[in-house]
Amino acid sequence: MGLEMTEALVKRGLKVSVVEMMPHVMSIMEAEIAGFVQQEMLSYGVNLFTNKSVSEIGKNSVILKDGTKIDADMVLLSIGVRPTLQLAQEAGLALGEAGGLLVDSTLKTSDDNIYAAGDMVEIEHRVLGKKVRIPLAGPANRQGRIAAENALGKKHEYKGAIGTSIVRVFDAVAGITGLSLKAARTAGFNADAIVVHKEQHTSYYPGAELVTVLIVYDRDTGVILGGQTAGYAGADRRLDVLATAVAAKLTVYDLADIDFAYSPPLGTANDAINMAAFVAENRISGYSPSLMVSEIDEYLNGKEALWIDVRDVFAYEKSHVEGAINIPLEMLPSVLNSIPKDQLIFVYEQTGKKGHQALRTLVGAGFTKVFNVSGGFESLSRYARAITPVNFLINLPEPEQKKIGEKLHEDKKNASIDELKKEDSNEPLIIDVRTEEEFSYGAYPGAINIPLDELEDRIDELGRKDRKIILYCASGARSAYALQILRAYGFTNAENGGGLTRMMARLRNGIK
Repeated sequence: MGLEMTEALVKRGLKVSVVEMMPHVMSIMEAEIAGFVQQEMLSYGVNLFTNKSVSEIGKNSVILKDGTKIDADMVLLSIGVRPTLQLAQEAGLALGEAGGLLVDSTLKTSDDNIYAAGDMVEIEHRVLGKKVRIPLAGPANRQGRIAAENALGKKHEYKGAIGTSIVRVFDAVAGITGLSLKAARTAGFNADAIVVHKEQHTSYYPGAELVTVLIVYDRDTGVILGGQTAGYAGADRRLDVLATAVAAKLTVYDLADIDFAYSPPLGTANDAINMAAFVAENRISGYSPSLMVSEIDEYLNGKEALWIDVRDVFAYEKSHVEGAINIPLEMLPSVLNSIPKDQLIFVYEQTGKKGHQALRTLVGAGFTKVFNVSGGFESLSRYARAITPVNFLINLPEPEQKKIGEKLHEDKKNASIDELKKEDSNEPLIIDVRTEEEFSYGAYPGAINIPLDELEDRIDELGRKDRKIILYCASGARSAYALQILRAYGFTNAENGGGLTRMMARLRNGIK
């Protein structure tokens, strides 16, 4: 509620500071999920003071325990909820260990004539198998219905809750169901977790946004113990799937095989849920050893490691793990002999997918101490945004500033290529068919950005049909499709330059 109020106050034009005693906001979530929310808050100008507590509230200021003074005209306290049990105690009703009113599976109290529901009662946690308090509206409403039925003579048993909750802060959405990794391990489960970041619908369809899916599972049985999601689109849908999986005690193997709704504007052939399950299967089997960022920070305590960043040079230069070496994935096979085989190695790229490919390349070449960073640099940067890592360092750029009322991604008009490349030029026209966001991270010198989905609409800008045109993207896949489009329109001198790394290699080797 405090975060939702933060958004409401910012939208009314107020300057807002958030003080959080825990290491990050949304303390029940993993740091990299909370980091996504914190980055959104910083983008809208919210001041964050995490891992700090308030010692004094003055007339026009708030003083923190570390001495920090924050000017304030208004202070809003959002510090949790506690049940009011006075009436229950006066009635002599039994209370539970979690500090709530004790009820049985029919929501009957210790008095046969009194039923109770909602925030004040202790109910069964469907994963932990013990009584807890879960003060959420969804469970409370369903409990009210069941209590009423039973008070009227029926016997409807309440099966318990799993604590599914979700929040939207500005445009960012994050949610949790079941247990976090820490909670699962504390409860005695032999638990692991993985995370993936994948487009919520097909990447070539306009408007694709990354959606994050994190699953916590029992490594012995594969049973889903909990999950978290985050994103600008599609996070709610994936959270509902994970909540269903937790309630039904499905396994990662079940999730891997489920058919989810697919259409390019709505999903992908392998949904983010499928991909998360695949990654979990690979971690369980040992085929692709991976570690969550929080695990890496603990694992590295007292250890030396080699970090290999397999992203393109532009992404690397923008931000990377301190001391990491940049070897784009396409170049990795050619430099294997220069990498020490006895070294502990962590590989990462932007989302984890190509990190897996890099890991398999290294393992195939005889490397034995290699881990893929689960979630790649996306997870590394979000974690570092929420918690200062102890055993590695990332220098993060300031979040992109946003304004209330702006679209999530404002449309940007590409410059006309006629202004940049004259038709009578003997130089080849180099077209980057990646998205505008990808292009903004860095591109081949002199390249023109025409995203793949805009190519046909801008075909007249390319000029004569015999003009030398080189197309490229991130990997060569989208540019291969773009090449087919140009050929269909009669362009006779076009070629696929492949991925950005290959294009940069051409530049270094002087190939035009």
